[in-house]
Amino acid sequence: MKELFEYFNHRYDDQNNNLQLILRGTNELSEDDELAFVDYFNLCAEEWVFKEAGYIYGPVWEAWENGMRQFGRDPRIVALWKQEMKTKSYYGFEFPIDRN
Repeated sequence: MKELFEYFNHRYDDQNNNLQLILRGTNELSEDDELAFVDYFNLCAEEWVFKEAGYIYGPVWEAWENGMRQFGRDPRIVALWKQEMKTKSYYGFEFPIDRN
């Protein structure tokens, strides 16, 4: 668990600043922005696979999922996720989007 925790957190740390800047923007997502979020969706899906296999503790997953929700409230990112879902490339993972 410790190795997975450190590995996934390191990968997220490498992405986080860029993702936060994109989230604060109001323009349409650029191609680079979309690619950054596809990388993030892949990270989230990989974390989910390990959670489903029992390698990620519930409270850790809950914290990570809460972090995902900040992005799931942005309509631009939600639209990108819905587009990405059509690829069926995320192992059954469902990104937590605001459905209101």
